Amino acid sequence: IGSLPTVMNPLLSHLVRAEGYSKQASFGIALGGILNMLLDPLFIFVFKMGITGAAVATLGVISPSIVIILIIAAVLNGFADNPYVIHAFAGIRAAVCALMVNAVVRLCKSNVRDWFGLALAVAAFVLTVVIDISPVFPVLGAAILGIFAGMFTERGGKQ
Repeated sequence: IGSLPTVMNPLLSHLVRAEGYSKQASFGIALGGILNMLLDPLFIFVFKMGITGAAVATLGVISPSIVIILIIAAVLNGFADNPYVIHAFAGIRAAVCALMVNAVVRLCKSNVRDWFGLALAVAAFVLTVVIDISPVFPVLGAAILGIFAGMFTERGGKQ
C-alpha cells in the first residue's frame, strides 16, 4: 500500500528539483522527514501500534509531501509556457550540463590513476554511450577485471 507514495515522493521531488526549484522540492522532503520524526514515536509508543504504527505514520507523512510537491509542480507548470521561463530553463540546462562535465572530469582525475583504469573508463564509456548497453554490465565487468588485476598485481609484487 505504501510503495506508491514511497516511490512517488522522491521521484516528484527530483522532477521539481530538475526544473530548478530545489528550495521548494527540499521543503516538501524536509517537511515529510520532520513529521515522520514526530509521528513515529506517537504511533509506536503512545498509541501502542508498534511496527504498524510506524508504517501508518510513514504513509501519513509521505502522502502530504507528495501532495505539496504536486501542488508546487502544478503551480510551476502554469509558468512552463512563458517564453522567459523557457529561455531561462534552456540556459539553466546548459549550465547544469557544464557542471556535470566538471564533476566527471574531477571524478576521473581523482580515480583514474593508471592505464588500466583509463582503459576501463574508456571501455565503459563506449559500451554505455556508443553501443548503448545497460551501465550495469560495464560496472560488473570492471569490478571483475579489477579483482583479477589486483590479484595479478599482488602476485607480481610478492615475487
